[in-house]
This record gives sequence, structure tokens and C-alpha cells, in this order.
Amino acid sequence: MKATTFSITVGGQKTTVTAINLIDTDKAKTKPGRTHRIQIIDRSGSMYGSLNSVVDQTKQSVGIMDGNDLISTFWFSSPGEHGHVVVGATPSSDVQRLLEPMRSALGSTCFSEVLGEVLNTVKRFAGIVDQTVIDLFTDGMPVVPWGAAEERSRVHTTVECIIQEANVSAFNTIGYGQYYDRDFLNKIAEQSEFGAFTHTSNIGSFYETIQHNMKVSQNFVVQKVEARGPDGSEVLY
Repeated sequence: MKATTFSITVGGQKTTVTAINLIDTDKAKTKPGRTHRIQIIDRSGSMYGSLNSVVDQTKQSVGIMDGNDLISTFWFSSPGEHGHVVVGATPSSDVQRLLEPMRSALGSTCFSEVLGEVLNTVKRFAGIVDQTVIDLFTDGMPVVPWGAAEERSRVHTTVECIIQEANVSAFNTIGYGQYYDRDFLNKIAEQSEFGAFTHTSNIGSFYETIQHNMKVSQNFVVQKVEARGPDGSEVLY
């Protein structure tokens, strides 16, 4: 049992709330909840020399996933160029084979459109998983006709919807190389409760980053706390 105490303000009055986790942590380790693991891979032209390694390491990560989990893998490039190779599947060698088509690089970099597809997917599977963990990998900045500022705004809005519509515990971002927008990826990760931004200058460390994010998420306990106050009152926490 684990108790966490924090303060909230209800109707102008400060109140102490204690959230009690009755889960036996030893049993929780032997019977983990189901996680929907979503990977979003950049296939823009600048990834030409690195995609083979990314695909190989993505396949490797599938091999260490819990058999009870679900995996969805998306890719993105220019506006109008995005898609998925697997959605809501259990980790297997069949899933690893389905990742092969992602080895070819395409055009420029548009994040917002593929995130709309991700939103529909997390909503679809939210009811059958205990949490959703997302890893977005890119080496570039937004390159879209409507401009980078508008693209960033669209991305943050869609990420907020993804987090609100499903039990997303972590929206992780991974930036590779020197030419991506570090601040942009940081802000995306900060939108989720346990999201983390990771920089890598070595494409060979992609698997290690995914593996680390997976291990961290295995220790998450998703729980809800209810606080009730007078009609019309606000809860600030």
C-alpha cells in the first residue's frame, strides 16, 4: 500500500487529500497491466541514411515487449504522407515483418497529420488497456505550407486531445542529430504527466532509448482521485 498526500483548493478553502494505492506492488510486478505502446517514426528525406537502423531497432524493441501489451506503429513525412504499418496488435514476429516497408525515406516533415491518426487510434483502444505510452522519433523541424508556427500550434492542440481522450501516461519524444527543434519536442513531452524528451547524436542508441522508456513505464500505476466540492467550485491542484 502506498499513500500520497497533496493539497487542493475547493471553494476557496485549502483541503488536504490523501490518495491511497491499495495495489500490492509485488503482485503488480507479476501481473502487469496492459499497455498500448505507440511508436511514431520520421520517414522524411533527411532520414535516408538512418532509416534502416531505426527499423532494425524498432523490430528489436518489439521483441522485448510484454506479450499482454498492444503495439501500434505510425510513420510520417510530408503533408499528405503518413500512415501506419500495424495498429493494436500483440507483439510478435509477424509485427516485426510488417515494419519492413518503413525503410524508404520520403519527403519533408509534417507532424500534425499523423497525430490526428494517432488520436483516433488511442480513442479506439483506450477501453481495453490500462495505459498508453507514446514514443515520437524525429530528426527534423516542421516543413509545411502553412508555416512552422501554425504547425506547432496544431501539434500541441492534437497532443492535448490525445492525452485527454485516452489514458496516456507518457508522450515521449526523441530528437536525433542537430537539426530538430529541441524546445518543440520538450514542450510536447511536458504535456503528458510522465513524458520525457531524449536527445541522441548516435542513431545506434535508438533501441536503448526505447528500452529505457519501456522500463520506466512498467512502473507506472494509473489511478484516479475524486474530489468533490460545492456546485460551481473549482478544484486547483
